[in-house]
Amino acid sequence: AGFFENCYSELQAENKTAGVQILYNYFISDLRGLLKENGITVKESKITPLLFAELVALVASDEINSRVAKDVLKEMFEKGISPEAIMKEKGLDVKVTEDELEKVITDIIEKNEKSVADYKKGKENALQFLVGQAMGKLKGRANPKILMELFKNKLK
Repeated sequence: AGFFENCYSELQAENKTAGVQILYNYFISDLRGLLKENGITVKESKITPLLFAELVALVASDEINSRVAKDVLKEMFEKGISPEAIMKEKGLDVKVTEDELEKVITDIIEKNEKSVADYKKGKENALQFLVGQAMGKLKGRANPKILMELFKNKLK
């Protein structure tokens, strides 16, 4: 409880109180899972409330998505370093340019004609597939909500 409260205080200090639900979710499922898997307590962990709050703030501000956050958390757990350091190390801190997004979306559309046709027939899952392909190609550096809107506009 003390760890959670300290994380919450750190989020408030960064004006990220919108991330409280994200904090709770990552604490209850992801961090707790890592602790249980390794048979240690949160006090024995290398993750401090400040580091954990930094990760939550990145997710809350859509700087990283949930999939990337889970991978970053695992690295944080193992190394005890900041999410920013891990992102820099793995090249995840590089922002995706509009040109890069445009190229990736065009490429995905060209290579997935069946999914494009399915989407145009009303199958929403096809759009999810296309977004997933783009996320993979961009190594999780893009916001899936933005990608979804860009695909919708491109496929009108």
